[in-house]
Amino acid sequence: MPHEPTRPDPLLWEVVPKVLPTLDHLDSCLVNLYEGPYKGVGWHADDEDLFQGLSQPISIASLSIGASRLFQWRLTKDHARTGQVLLNSGDLLLMQGLTQAFCQHRVPKTCDPWRVNLTWRRILQHHPSCPLAGTPPRRARQRRWQATHSADTQEAG
Repeated sequence: MPHEPTRPDPLLWEVVPKVLPTLDHLDSCLVNLYEGPYKGVGWHADDEDLFQGLSQPISIASLSIGASRLFQWRLTKDHARTGQVLLNSGDLLLMQGLTQAFCQHRVPKTCDPWRVNLTWRRILQHHPSCPLAGTPPRRARQRRWQATHSADTQEAG
């Protein structure tokens, strides 16, 4: 399902350099708000075509803000092999390599209060109607950065 790109909140430009200094190749951010008790996400792999996580090694960085939540994973072909970690506010979780091809993950529903999750990835396959389709990833990121900052300059001027 194609999504229209939106200009990020200026706060992200402050957070990203502090959180991801070694992962500068990640060029998109998804923000999820889990607003209250009994919110979570079921077992899944991040298998969207635009990120190509099932067919090649990728990096995903996930920052938790707010209530602590349990993060669980399991092997796709052997659900008995599992693991888990408690993510507290400010924790950064990295999933790298072929994790999405061989594992599923979830955040079980709990009665905890709100939580925000910021997930950074690199777009590898743009939708054909996207102006960045066919642009090498690093060049696409530079073009998005220039477009964002030129718009900020025009608004300020």
